[in-house]
Amino acid sequence: IFSRINPVDVAVSPWFTLDTRFGTLAIHLEARQCFSTEVYANDLRTKLVALGSEGGLHHQNDELKFNVGHEVIRALFAKWKQKWDQQLAIKEKQAEADEDEVMGTEKEKDSDSSADNNNDDADSEGAWPYGYDDTTSIITSTSKGEAWRCRIGDLCSLVDINEYKKHGDDDNGKEDEDEETKDELIPGWVRDCVIDGVFPQTGLDFKCSFHLVPCDGSNLPRLQQGKLMAPKILHMGKARAYVAGKLTEQLADDANASNSDGDGDDNTGVPTKGGDVLNSDDVDILCNGKVLGNRMNLITIRQLIWKRSDDIILHYRRRVSE
Repeated sequence: IFSRINPVDVAVSPWFTLDTRFGTLAIHLEARQCFSTEVYANDLRTKLVALGSEGGLHHQNDELKFNVGHEVIRALFAKWKQKWDQQLAIKEKQAEADEDEVMGTEKEKDSDSSADNNNDDADSEGAWPYGYDDTTSIITSTSKGEAWRCRIGDLCSLVDINEYKKHGDDDNGKEDEDEETKDELIPGWVRDCVIDGVFPQTGLDFKCSFHLVPCDGSNLPRLQQGKLMAPKILHMGKARAYVAGKLTEQLADDANASNSDGDGDDNTGVPTKGGDVLNSDDVDILCNGKVLGNRMNLITIRQLIWKRSDDIILHYRRRVSE
């Protein structure tokens, strides 16, 4: 099955586990694991276009990334969050009205305008393209470790903004410690993720160090900055473009310096010896002697080709014609 849905070797940090103990496929998300994977929005868009839909990812921003676990949890609790926002708006509106009815009206207008602007910004970037049916069930445990189950369509009944406290807040002042509030039925880290858009950062490492060095016999110079830090999901297509651009700059600088010393073919200042213009298609990137494709990313290279824990060494050369 995996080879059918993932025909190209692509490694992904494990962000969930699964089993069939309940008689159906169950996906397990844990706070320490589910936020460990990112994906470029354009990668998702490419797959969706192949299926006949852009899924809302219309913005061509090469750097826009999604944290997969974060977005999945937000999608699962989207209707719960919508109900939460409605209650929050009512509560804030009432507070403003109690303080000053006139000022409250003005603030409401400002708030609505700001919200509209924020939505426009979000739409321009593109949104997470996946959602879940209301019949999808969520199984989790309360703050006291008691398991409970709820369908997505029924989550709205658990919203009570007056009971909300941030994950980790002190329980002092709670009238009945044995009584579970609606708010506490949902794990604190999930509430923080959905309401505040934050998730645990401890132990998460989304970047990777690597070195770019010329292949032996390539006659290409070393890059002035050959050690880099980049997202683990960085594609080798971007690495090739980086190498081609930097080599073009360095070779042009060397050629112009040579011309200024009187070693050029003429006095025009045009790069001569070594003054090549390289495009990304003119460069090969290799690891352990294997030529890397444009869609290969750093995490895949580390796990499937480099197979070591130290910095990855990537070599570059002029593309070899087949």
